[in-house]
Amino acid sequence: GTTNKSIPSNMGRDGVPGASLKAFSDYFPNSQIYGADVDTEILKDFKNVKTFYINQNDISTYQNEIIDKKNFDLIIDDGLHMQSANLNTVNFALERLKPGGMLIIEDITSSALNTWFIVEGLLREPYKLSLYECFDNYAVTIELKKQII
Repeated sequence: GTTNKSIPSNMGRDGVPGASLKAFSDYFPNSQIYGADVDTEILKDFKNVKTFYINQNDISTYQNEIIDKKNFDLIIDDGLHMQSANLNTVNFALERLKPGGMLIIEDITSSALNTWFIVEGLLREPYKLSLYECFDNYAVTIELKKQII
């Protein structure tokens, strides 16, 4: 059967660094979770979480020995919130998602929507882009569809 779990409420408006990593770690205790940030002071490994430095404006920093040759079920971009940084994450994710995997990009402003319409037009099978309107911004998902053999 399925188990319903509530996500711990240790995330808040105070923006405590690492709170979402802790929540994911608690919710998915048997998963390998990776967190990345430009602020090296907040990078802390614990339990099933490994962290590393990334500068979303420098695509070369996406290559890191901690995630070398790994593919992912889920990648969440809740970082710099700039189109160029988000596109660097898309570039990385298109080659690193597992079949059925998904990239989520949060906090997209309405002024950035045209970028995502262009990305949607450029993406081809087996990828699917979806745009979601949130309270005061948007989110994008890019899914690598499962391959049928």
